[in-house]
Amino acid sequence: MDRDLAETLRRQADFRDDLARTPMVEHLALLGTFKAADVSADVLRLLCERLPRDEAMLSEGPRIDALAAMLRRGGAGEPARVRAPLDDPPPTPLQRMLDSFVLDLRIPVAERDEDELVASISVWRWFTDALALAGLSGQVAVTPDLDMIERRLSLLDLTRAVRTLVNDGCFGRERELAALHRHADAPGPRFATIVYGVGGVGKSTLIARFVMDLADRGRPWAYLDFDRPTLSSYDPVVVLNDIIRQVSVQFPDDKRVLRRWQDLDRSAKAGGGLETYGRGLSYEVLASSFAGTVRERGLAGLVVVLDTFEEVGRADRFTRDKLRELFTLLAHELPDFRLVISGRAPAETFGPATTIRRLHLRPLPGPEAVTLLAVLTGREAERAQLPDPFDQALGAEIVRLVGGLPLTLRLAARVLAREGAAAVTDAADRARVLDRVRTDFVRGFLYQRILAHLRAGSPEDGEALRQVARAAIVLTKVTPELIERVLVPALDPPPATPAEVLHRDLAAEMAFIEGQEGVLRLREELRGPALAALKYDDPQLVARIHERAIAFYQAEGGAAVDIAYHRLARGEPAAVVAAEAGEDALRLLEPSLDDFPEVSARLIQQALAGTPVLTAEVETIRWERRTLAAVEVALRAGELGRARALLGERDDRTESSPLYRLECRLYEAEGDLVQAVDFARRDLAAATAAGDAVRFAAAAVRVAELEERRGRPDQAARGLRDAMAADLLGGHPGLRLELLLNIMTIEERAGLGDGDSRWTRELDARALLQRAGPRAAEENTGLVRLLAAALGAEEPRWVEAAARRIGLGLVEDRALVAELVAAVAAWDSAQDVPGTLLARATGTTSAADALPSAWNTALSGLGIYAGPLLQSLWSLGPPPEPVRTALRRIYLWWRTPQDRPEAVTGEVHFLAETPLDWSRAEVQGLERILFDAYPTSTHLASIAARAGLDVSAITWGRLGRPARDLLSHADTTGMLGPLVTAVLADSSVAAFHSELAQLVGERWLDDHMISPQTGRDSG
Repeated sequence: MDRDLAETLRRQADFRDDLARTPMVEHLALLGTFKAADVSADVLRLLCERLPRDEAMLSEGPRIDALAAMLRRGGAGEPARVRAPLDDPPPTPLQRMLDSFVLDLRIPVAERDEDELVASISVWRWFTDALALAGLSGQVAVTPDLDMIERRLSLLDLTRAVRTLVNDGCFGRERELAALHRHADAPGPRFATIVYGVGGVGKSTLIARFVMDLADRGRPWAYLDFDRPTLSSYDPVVVLNDIIRQVSVQFPDDKRVLRRWQDLDRSAKAGGGLETYGRGLSYEVLASSFAGTVRERGLAGLVVVLDTFEEVGRADRFTRDKLRELFTLLAHELPDFRLVISGRAPAETFGPATTIRRLHLRPLPGPEAVTLLAVLTGREAERAQLPDPFDQALGAEIVRLVGGLPLTLRLAARVLAREGAAAVTDAADRARVLDRVRTDFVRGFLYQRILAHLRAGSPEDGEALRQVARAAIVLTKVTPELIERVLVPALDPPPATPAEVLHRDLAAEMAFIEGQEGVLRLREELRGPALAALKYDDPQLVARIHERAIAFYQAEGGAAVDIAYHRLARGEPAAVVAAEAGEDALRLLEPSLDDFPEVSARLIQQALAGTPVLTAEVETIRWERRTLAAVEVALRAGELGRARALLGERDDRTESSPLYRLECRLYEAEGDLVQAVDFARRDLAAATAAGDAVRFAAAAVRVAELEERRGRPDQAARGLRDAMAADLLGGHPGLRLELLLNIMTIEERAGLGDGDSRWTRELDARALLQRAGPRAAEENTGLVRLLAAALGAEEPRWVEAAARRIGLGLVEDRALVAELVAAVAAWDSAQDVPGTLLARATGTTSAADALPSAWNTALSGLGIYAGPLLQSLWSLGPPPEPVRTALRRIYLWWRTPQDRPEAVTGEVHFLAETPLDWSRAEVQGLERILFDAYPTSTHLASIAARAGLDVSAITWGRLGRPARDLLSHADTTGMLGPLVTAVLADSSVAAFHSELAQLVGERWLDDHMISPQTGRDSG
């Protein structure tokens, strides 16, 4: 750098530092925002951030430094002294929260709105960092702490849906609400309560009120609405993860340990290919681990609420069985666990009446219905800016006409407020013409009246939207293609508005149309009665739409259930349709029986009732599923005898039994590789019977892995070649590519094959990769790792891609990582100025002879998080061949993730080694504990200050891992012992004390006179 330029930059930095120490900046540090014109141009340019409307705020770095200076000078009361003479600034949320801490106003967290809570997070961070810099972390607490703020903010977000549902009140349901609480508190084996009733009766509102009560009482809960798209798979892992997320929000002290299993599962998948199939955290293992943590942390009385449960009834029976098994497992592990299910009919998924309670929700009686109607009419009139037409006599008459369903009352209130009492009376009169005075029909007519109020961008588009919305009642789902090819041609005359515009405008009507990934659905409690009303008004339109829908789905190869629905609704013979559609389609049609002719509906009900449910095959399948879960838990816990006993309960297996895979793992754990291979081959045959290509390929890889461990790599490669030729994999180029790459890595590890065969395999691999498409490698990190291992020598781009995406793997091979460290250190030593790469990649400096140790600290133990650091090396220039080879060897000799390392066993305690040896599993374990317990540099700075470290001397962000930054600093300053002691004394991370105590060992705890139970000095 030019000397004059360097001098200029130095003077500018000195000027900025001098400016930052002025009283003006201290004043600005205590203000949220201020007018830009109120400060000098230099302050504004060098120390501030410009905001809209000619405002500004002090940047975070100068603010924290100014706060730290005040705290050092006069202690915790100094900011208040500096704030006192200042004019009162505008009371923005940020200013109110700054003043709350500075002036010790102590505004309770529960009284802060969402904007104030967001501002509170910034205030907490600023003062926590400032106190650490001032050396006052152990003397002054920033209250409320971050966990309390985040908990409140997360709770507001978590309860947003239920708060919206109870905004209109929960009138007339006091008796049912009390019954729910009694059921939740009652002891005994009946852990489930079913709340059921017809659509629109107010189940969701009652459930929402119940959830809000649980939240107010501090009882752990989770609310899952199966109408939510993210839960539409009904996958028990997805459902359980959502429960864990919600419970962890409510209990911030336990959040990190509750969610640790989720993080571990995600991390374990990085770089995993077919060899990890079936080894992810199953829902049974995740549920058992979650329940264990709930017990350990004393979170008693967990209540899980399932809303819109009728959606689950559309799933196949095995999916329903898995959900039942999940909640039965939680009930077994947690005796005080309670489940509340809301649906349209008494759900039988959770077993006979001896295990569940039932609560039938009926329409509101007269007085409560009138009260609800009065409230709803007033709100609708206020929204429409019209006079409230309600009076008691009118309300009683309307309730007499339309009944006491809350949804019917809501629709009646909307029509009454916008059109007057005559419109409601007209709707009821038309319903009686059908000679079936049913509130469902009234609700349908009311919905058609509401269609008249739909609005679009232009009058023409508005009319088209109303026509299409009316016609869409006939369809079970609406997409742009269905609008264009089914609805528009059925209308006379067909509207000219483009289908995409109509679809967009329909999606905007969120009060009645619900969208999921481009598919719109009319709310079912509205669709049924609205369809009945449309059949009465325009039966020809209904018939035309059914005909066009059948033609559309048949031409597009639509699902059997969609074709069967429209054929049955059109009146085709039920027996013919049922025989062609199959049982699964009939099961999915069960909630729609009211849409079909009575004869068809009755025949379908009889067919479903007569279908054998518990045949011998189904019983065996269900036993296998239960046993699969239990054996998985036993194997992970190392309880081989229990796993063997569970598998020995029955000798019979289905042809496609998944138990062979676990029996293979059991024999492997027992050290019997011959039997393990035999059962891996049985699993291969079972996968063939099941027609499951992924499982088949995974079983083939498993057989090869075991054969290679038996010292028979030729057999391993031959088996994979046979699997590649199987018909089952004919249409799966990605799977065949993965098998081929496994063949190449096996042959390279064993020194098999010759140059010609290797060259041919490389050509085949590139051809398969091209057939699999560019997304194959993007979506499969295991494939990237294999491409790096097999083709990385000739195509270094795959080594770079693997380094960026999967780092060094979840479980590192110490010797292979040492080779990489040596190669990188040698590359760095060869620079014009040794250590240049280290300085540019990590921001640290090192003497030339210490580069191997410095790079060991930078790389070892990073695992999958090494990606950014490795990528930074590529950005400095293409690494030399030894570096690429060392990385490729890591991917060639990839290890399957195992459990975390045990405590220290070596002669020299890992905390006594100087410098820390980052290749030791114990050091990596310590970093992981700090990483989980203190997720941000602010958390780490706080515990560092309490341990007596000089926080201002820690350089954060050098290594991309704040926990490693702290440990490296503590190591070089001789403060590792005090740091570990401070963590063991920190009650906010008590969930990690047992693991940390086990890691450091009893001797270390005794030497430091620390009780593993309390983390405090035991002397």
